[in-house]
Amino acid sequence: MRIDFHVHMGVYAFHNPWVTEWMKETHPEGYEEYIRKYDDPGAFEELLAAEGVDYACVLAELSPSTTGLCTNEQVRDFCRGRRRLIPFCDISPNLFTDLGGELRRKVEDEGFRGVKLYPSYQQYYPNEQRMYPLYQAAQDLGIPVLIHIGSSVFRGTRMKYCDPLHLDDVAVDFPELDRLTEKVIFGSDWPGMPWIRRNMEAIGKLPLPAEGVERILGGNAARLLRI
Repeated sequence: MRIDFHVHMGVYAFHNPWVTEWMKETHPEGYEEYIRKYDDPGAFEELLAAEGVDYACVLAELSPSTTGLCTNEQVRDFCRGRRRLIPFCDISPNLFTDLGGELRRKVEDEGFRGVKLYPSYQQYYPNEQRMYPLYQAAQDLGIPVLIHIGSSVFRGTRMKYCDPLHLDDVAVDFPELDRLTEKVIFGSDWPGMPWIRRNMEAIGKLPLPAEGVERILGGNAARLLRI
């Protein structure tokens, strides 16, 4: 099975000019025709099938000052009734006050199956306390939280908001959201941390599936080292 966890709609309510210019660099001919064609969800599903993708997560984006505006309603309607398309909402703290309640409504009433956050585009820190009700709701609902972290080419991005260190608080305070067992590799830092077995045993006691523990403790490293 192949899942593309990060796709956007081609046609937004609007894109800022610098975003359109950047997009056209990868589509030197026929960009406007291309995105209009795949603004039809059936055509987009056909494209995914041709590309070997079984499912795609389609992301809303409420960043009018930085990139553009693709509303939750657009994504909801685009994905409705489409087997391959999985809608992710955007809950911006600049637009909503009851973040947890809004996320619950989006999931339970409108069918969204995840949330995408854009701290550097919307200029907030992901570990701000006002975000915690959203994380709690996501953890309770058992849905993924996708967060844009790191650099961006788009005008208006504020890099201070997208430092990965800000996610440390979130990962510690909401451990059920921190599911990255395929990308985590155990390292003891011996001899500075000499208790290798004890630390491995501690990882084995974490609330993770057994196969996830095995990946962390050796499987991922073996794959990378081709052992």
